Amino acid sequence: MAESTAITIKKFDGTDYKSWSLEIEILLEQKQVLSIVDGTEEAPDTKDGTEFKAWKKQHGRSTVDHSPRD
Repeated sequence: MAESTAITIKKFDGTDYKSWSLEIEILLEQKQVLSIVDGTEEAPDTKDGTEFKAWKKQHGRSTVDHSPRD
């Protein structure tokens, strides 16, 4: 059976934001989507064409499937 690669991050409870936000940033880096979330990388302007298809293929697999835990 394959080992789970799920990452559990506690739901932000209003305390220790610095530590919590670092965990989120690490998660986004691991999923290779931090540059999209922080706005340093954008999808190509056109939604049809080779450039967009290549971008979507690269980033489409980088989805963050995460539900914060209490």
